[in-house]
Amino acid sequence: MCGITGWISFDRDLGTEAAANIKRLDQTKDVPIIFLTGAEDDSGYAFRGYATGAADYLTKPFDPWVLRAKVTVFLDLHRKNQQLERLVAQEQADYGEVGSRLAELESQLDPEKPPDLAALRVQVRELRELVARGRGF
Repeated sequence: MCGITGWISFDRDLGTEAAANIKRLDQTKDVPIIFLTGAEDDSGYAFRGYATGAADYLTKPFDPWVLRAKVTVFLDLHRKNQQLERLVAQEQADYGEVGSRLAELESQLDPEKPPDLAALRVQVRELRELVARGRGF
């Protein structure tokens, strides 16, 4: 889930309670929450907001361009996290393939019969290419 959009009018306690409930749920625990408040600049309220998991806190009147910029940053972070998750998954798959190919090579090194050196060289070359691809070489 990328984010929750909406305007909710809460008194101070309900706003922090709603944020705490959002953060408790597995499907929304990583959603950034930006508190927008009309209350005077009360550092205690801001602290409670951050303590419940708010990512940011703005008081009214706020500059809509600042809010838009903050939302854009959170969206970019979300996209980059997704990209990183895909890269990690691909790297794990590549390492699994490397492990399988190494096991296959190892099985061909039977001391009772001589190995097919040409086939082993091809497999080692392919393995090197797979490792190099994973490292970005």
